Amino acid sequence: MSQLPFKISVLVFVRDGDGRQLLIRRAREPNKDCWSPIGGKLEMSDGESPFECAMRETREEIGLELSEADLHLFAMISERGYEGSAHWLMFLFDCKKPLSAPPPDIREGHFAFFSTGEILSGKIKIPETDKKLLWDVYGKFADGGMAVMRADCSQAGRLSWTFEQTISKRKNTMDDNEKILKIFKDTGALMEGHFILRSGLHSGHFFQCARVCEHMDRVSELVSMLAKKLEGTDCDTVLAPAMGGLVLGQEVARQLGKRFIFAEKQDGNLVLRRNFKIGDGEKILIVEDVITRGGRVQECIDIVKAHGGKPAAVAVLVDRSEGRAKFEVPCVSLLEFSFPTYAPDAIPAELASIPACHPGS
Repeated sequence: MSQLPFKISVLVFVRDGDGRQLLIRRAREPNKDCWSPIGGKLEMSDGESPFECAMRETREEIGLELSEADLHLFAMISERGYEGSAHWLMFLFDCKKPLSAPPPDIREGHFAFFSTGEILSGKIKIPETDKKLLWDVYGKFADGGMAVMRADCSQAGRLSWTFEQTISKRKNTMDDNEKILKIFKDTGALMEGHFILRSGLHSGHFFQCARVCEHMDRVSELVSMLAKKLEGTDCDTVLAPAMGGLVLGQEVARQLGKRFIFAEKQDGNLVLRRNFKIGDGEKILIVEDVITRGGRVQECIDIVKAHGGKPAAVAVLVDRSEGRAKFEVPCVSLLEFSFPTYAPDAIPAELASIPACHPGS
């Protein structure tokens, strides 16, 4: 495996005015007779950058002139041992400039437009790795954010991959953030005062997500906003850890039209009980209310894998990890915030003037 050549390429996802994807049926290897996005290898001897390569390949293959501003780099994927012939590093770009009609055929192949549904339906031949990996990443990150991944194609008939880093594709507007915070404050979930946390540190704020869950109309409103960030996420079932994730997980499943199961504590560890089953290869979305270190989410990921399922993504209402919680799948949060904490001997005067209380869990 170490003797295989290492190659660098770009793929450019071009659409028409109706959002259909431009694909080329390749007349040569790799992926001969398969439909795939346009692209090609970097001119490494000229020191060509991935953006320069994407612009050149788009101009040469379909006659579309682009600038850097017309391209969004949404993924970087390293493939080990693709078809046993090479290791590949691929840069994936979404093209923001539409194309009105399929370009004429070129030596590399024939062009046509397809909807995403047609691409994934099996009606056209696409590379197996594209079906399992490429189009899923496109759906999650093409309209914002980025994924860095590595995939192992070296074992025949078996593809494994992991996310090395992801950047959320959609940020809330200021109006959204204000609306979300208002819901938290109105329901008593976000409290202000002087609190002694379980860690012994002091804070002027405390977040108790369970208070939101007293009001199902507000839960539905928050989950509706969270569900918009999950567009393009392919899952079969929603799994939530008890107790905090139960209400939210069930509402996410309801709005997505998916099955819902939950994990609960047994001898100090999260487990599946109540005859819940996860099928082989079943894609699972994990939903949690709040993450700080992400331990319960990681336990759920481990449960899914131990039962033969495939973790698809993580969705949380509030991420207060300050970027420290990392998972092997994309993590989508409705709101990210953190409030300062203070040691008992370093409490600011304005906070010390307020009587302290223990808010509980």
